[in-house]
Amino acid sequence: MILMEVGPMQEVADQHMDQEIVVGEMETITAGSIDFGLDYRHFAGDEGVAIHVYADLEGKRTELLRFDCFDDAPHYHYGPDGRDERLFLDCTVDGAPIPWALDKLRSRMVPMLVRAGYSNVARDLNHDLVQSRLDLVESWASSLSQTKGN
Repeated sequence: MILMEVGPMQEVADQHMDQEIVVGEMETITAGSIDFGLDYRHFAGDEGVAIHVYADLEGKRTELLRFDCFDDAPHYHYGPDGRDERLFLDCTVDGAPIPWALDKLRSRMVPMLVRAGYSNVARDLNHDLVQSRLDLVESWASSLSQTKGN
């Protein structure tokens, strides 16, 4: 519990309110040259499933794309470990964020990786393996959403 006091303690409390909290361990699903990571997050009063796309680049695990399928402000990131371009979903048009994110991973991952600056990763994808692993990603995302990561 965070105690709210006037003065310097208020700044500390405000910082904690904006901290991202990940519930449980990240589930990792390997798909050849990339990995999908799934976790459940709380951030700035919002929460939901996060679907990550990682690759090892020059010996460093790098997050290439992230879909924050949050309840109130769902959004996605191009190059979260680099330029971190964030775009919000319009759920009126796009629908629920988890099915939307999975559809984009199935049908638009290559151009999304290129836009994020990772054309070399896009070129090396094993498309059949990625597609087969996305069924498992969908199952895990659904489970995390239902259990809220617990």
